[in-house]
Amino acid sequence: MSDTGDTTGYDSGYTTSYEVTTEAPAYTEVPAFDPGVPVVETDSYSYNSTDYSEVAAVSETYMDEYSANADASNSLWQASVDAYLAGDDMAAYELNQASIAADSASDQAWTDAGSVWTSMEETTTVTSYETVDTSYVDTSYVDTSYVDASSTYVDTSSTYVDTGSTYVAPVVDTSYTDTSTDI
Repeated sequence: MSDTGDTTGYDSGYTTSYEVTTEAPAYTEVPAFDPGVPVVETDSYSYNSTDYSEVAAVSETYMDEYSANADASNSLWQASVDAYLAGDDMAAYELNQASIAADSASDQAWTDAGSVWTSMEETTTVTSYETVDTSYVDTSYVDTSYVDASSTYVDTSSTYVDTGSTYVAPVVDTSYTDTSTDI
């Protein structure tokens, strides 16, 4: 018996889902995704995708620069001291200035070697989309033969006038007359 794998899926002839990877420089807004077809976002997650071996290689380059400048600074300072002890004040001054410049470059390389661990960090956001199938709209049943005439009904109940707030004189019944006399 051979393993045929998962056979629950089927090929519908068109793609129904997308997984999008967008690259953008660090700390910038990722451009909006526009696949050119109607889609709806179904899932989104982010993860740290930093290639730390690449970061380590860059940091190591800065550390090499740091070491070279630190060694140069120390050598120039020692040469400055030797020139001063030999009585050559001008050479001592110039060598001392070069030593300070190399030391400054060494400090900057040290800072850069440490900062790449954060400046080179990358975050990848993976957003999944599914297409919205707009190709099928059922227009086969639109019944225009029936017109609802109930909309022509006019509610005349609003013509009712409330006379409860108007005083109406009592009605006097004049159909009965008392003709009896009192003696």
